[in-house]
Amino acid sequence: MNATIFCSSKISRINENELVVNGFNNIFNLPFTPTLFSFSLAAVISGIDRKNENKFEVKMFDETDNELTLGGGIIPVDINAEDLISTTVTLELQNTQINSPGVHTIKFYINSDIVGETIINFILKNDK
Repeated sequence: MNATIFCSSKISRINENELVVNGFNNIFNLPFTPTLFSFSLAAVISGIDRKNENKFEVKMFDETDNELTLGGGIIPVDINAEDLISTTVTLELQNTQINSPGVHTIKFYINSDIVGETIINFILKNDK
């Protein structure tokens, strides 16, 4: 199983098969730190067995490995699904605590196993 993670200032789900993305981005400007910041994530998960329950969790780690759980849940069972398919999970992260600028790693877990990760960079507007 593998997850490809996309970041954006806003990702909206129209229905099961359609997303509206307000531009992909992995660098976000912050006015100051610590701050509350809103952004969105989408993870395309391939090779997932939808006939069984799968729990997911998304965590973010800063440069000193401080951990923040961003969200999680259960991917719904679909008894009519093919054996191994892909599915998409979206998270709208509102008012997420960002304590420091710099590179942060986002890790996507399914059933406690890391299946994907990406990096995002939070920079202060003055550091351009």
